[in-house]
Amino acid sequence: MEKKIKTALKSSVYAMLILGTVGSFGSLQAKTSLMDVVSNASVDGFGFMRWAVVNGKDGDGQRYQLRFKPTVTTGEVNGWSASAGIFFSIGSATPDGNYTNDEIQGSRGFRTDMGGSDVFNISNFYVTKNIASWQTMLRAGVMNPLTPMNDVNLDRGIGVYATNKSLEWANVTFLWLDSWMSDDMYIRSFGYKGRDEHKYEGGVANGDLTGSSVLNNAIGAGIGNDLVSIGLSKETGDFKYRLWYTYGEKLFNYMIFADTSYTYHLNDANSFTILGQIAATGFQNRFQYLSKSKFFQESGAISSPYSAAEIAKNRGVYNINATYKYAPPESKFSFDVNLGGAGSFGDGYGALIDNTGGLKLGGNIWNTFDGAERNGYGITGAGALKGSYLNLGYATINGQYGKLNLGFNVTFIDTNNYVVLRKASTTGSMSGAAKDTHRTITSKAVEAGSSKNPTVTSGFKVHFFEIGPTYRYNFTNNLALIGYWKFAVGDLSFNILRWQVMYTF
Repeated sequence: MEKKIKTALKSSVYAMLILGTVGSFGSLQAKTSLMDVVSNASVDGFGFMRWAVVNGKDGDGQRYQLRFKPTVTTGEVNGWSASAGIFFSIGSATPDGNYTNDEIQGSRGFRTDMGGSDVFNISNFYVTKNIASWQTMLRAGVMNPLTPMNDVNLDRGIGVYATNKSLEWANVTFLWLDSWMSDDMYIRSFGYKGRDEHKYEGGVANGDLTGSSVLNNAIGAGIGNDLVSIGLSKETGDFKYRLWYTYGEKLFNYMIFADTSYTYHLNDANSFTILGQIAATGFQNRFQYLSKSKFFQESGAISSPYSAAEIAKNRGVYNINATYKYAPPESKFSFDVNLGGAGSFGDGYGALIDNTGGLKLGGNIWNTFDGAERNGYGITGAGALKGSYLNLGYATINGQYGKLNLGFNVTFIDTNNYVVLRKASTTGSMSGAAKDTHRTITSKAVEAGSSKNPTVTSGFKVHFFEIGPTYRYNFTNNLALIGYWKFAVGDLSFNILRWQVMYTF
């Protein structure tokens, strides 16, 4: 009965939207020319080229990454518009023992069939209806999920999205996805060997997958567990808040994200802002991913042989920070200082679909140097392991003069299930006797990954600082040079230099 009701609901929603679209555009054919639609069209998105290099005792490598993501939206006709976007991505910004020797990928053009992270195809395709009198927007099709649990640029889903801004106390958002995929989870699945080797091979996401047994099931995979999200948010003067609830069919009973901030203005030039954030997820006792990917199929459930003692059922994270800002009116100079800390609660901290989502944290490299970004707060990252924890303390200062912005950040990382680069575990700080000393949660026999559950990461207990500058120069309002040079100091020792030229539409 439940399946029939859900199928009928899906059919009804799509039918109404399709008929509404056809009817609206059909009735306007005599009144509206193609030129009217085209002349009012808009483009949004971004494009960038990155260069990243890793050096030190615990990391090496050098990579390029190119990405281009424009979305074109037609002009509105009686509130209706259509959008289509392409996505081009090649290379990697997370080197791990690999270099730029073959980055050009041959003559004539780039190849997008050598690995799941390289792509050139349609990314978004949706129809939007704006109902001004109701302050309501309806959208259906293929889109990026605009929630604080997701990566709003890279995650994708097929479904319905709606917003209403008629209430004084809240903007209401609804999202239903029938088929979806998180970018972090997708990249994560590339290194899973499957079959009788229920473990994850780190680093494969950055390498050549040709001939790998994962190609037949990981490339092009989706997740069919329906996601239903409801969000409330409002920005009233200096006070802001967001409250989101998500239900994952056969996965989790709740995924909650909430934050609130308040800005106090001392005078025209000085202000003080405090921000508090929390995220929590409760997995079902018998969860199951609906996907062709072996990585997800063999993740099992809490009560299955693949995950009986390893999966964290109740996961949570909190983050608190305060910012002082000095910005005199009509002055080219401004600066701000941010201090904060984050911690975890429950039996794990993998509480979001993306590795950070809407969390406002310190640092740049501690949770991004791994291709699948397993060191953040994603539900299949390091925080999925029962007994895992992650504590952060951070301080950042930024100064801006005209088009130039310079910053300096210090972040302290304390965790007991940390993913490291290949060099660290083979010849670096986590090799030899240190490998056994720092691997405190899982057994020594599963050092390449979990022997029971593919979505569980086997990492190390480490304490270290991330220290270094950030920089940004805005050539124009749309074109900027962005980068950082960060050093890991402590149990791990490496540095990452990144340059990025970025254009936003």
